Amino acid sequence: MTLPTLNSRTTSWAFAILSLFIQSSSAAFSYDSNCPGSFEILNEIDYERDVQPIFDEHCVLCHQPGTATYDGVGLNLLPGHSFWSLIAKRSAQGDNPPLVSVIGSTSFLLEKLVCLEPAVGDPMPPDRPRLSQEELDRIVSWTLLGPLPEAQTQRSVNSQPELAGSWYNPETPGQGQVVEFIARDGFPRVLLYWFTFADDGSQQRWYVADGLMSPFEAIAYLTIYQSSGGAFDRAEPPANIEKAGEAVLKFESCTEASFAYRLDSTTDLQSVLKGQIQINRLSPVNGCED
Repeated sequence: MTLPTLNSRTTSWAFAILSLFIQSSSAAFSYDSNCPGSFEILNEIDYERDVQPIFDEHCVLCHQPGTATYDGVGLNLLPGHSFWSLIAKRSAQGDNPPLVSVIGSTSFLLEKLVCLEPAVGDPMPPDRPRLSQEELDRIVSWTLLGPLPEAQTQRSVNSQPELAGSWYNPETPGQGQVVEFIARDGFPRVLLYWFTFADDGSQQRWYVADGLMSPFEAIAYLTIYQSSGGAFDRAEPPANIEKAGEAVLKFESCTEASFAYRLDSTTDLQSVLKGQIQINRLSPVNGCED
């Protein structure tokens, strides 16, 4: 199956469009001539086998600790670190989409590798030949089909489930977060319930955030969702669930954490809200090691 290069200036490499390609072997789409080529979407991609060797050959020379590039952009593409340096992380080169989206949609990495003139910065790798067609096929396939590789799902991760529980900011009583860890095929996921209020204090507001936790750092990268339109204690009408923003939950110790958030759209707000909340665990922790 061959996928035409999508326009790098559009808002995303749409996952819905990709699904259409999966169902049909061919389709006609216009795309930016600045992002040339077409790509074979491979059915099976193993990150350690198919993707990491590409970074080893073309990228780690610059993208590793101790280099000027790393000091500037903070991207570590060494084995064992590259996956979590890319997933859900945003480029240091401005307000761009995630380098690689968890759900396989928006990807700034693709723009940097495929486009001759990315919207921001230089194409990668710089001052060297572009990746081969086979290498691009592998990275495009991994990125668009959903970058949760078998090698990662089988990795043993200590996510410290003792961190689960109730967290709050003592300066804002009556609101806070409840954190839960979910082990799914050995892959660490975090589910967070955020109980707070509307910006003007007119009503209670609650959000649900879901995402992945890095095996190397006690940091979770979350997508925030908001529910509306439901009825008290009834299944009908069903609640409408929409993405409301993104968040990063960083555990600084077993009893202290920071919650950085960005709310892009809510039912009662027209502007973006963003900030950071310092939170403490409500109850003592047994068995947690800082």
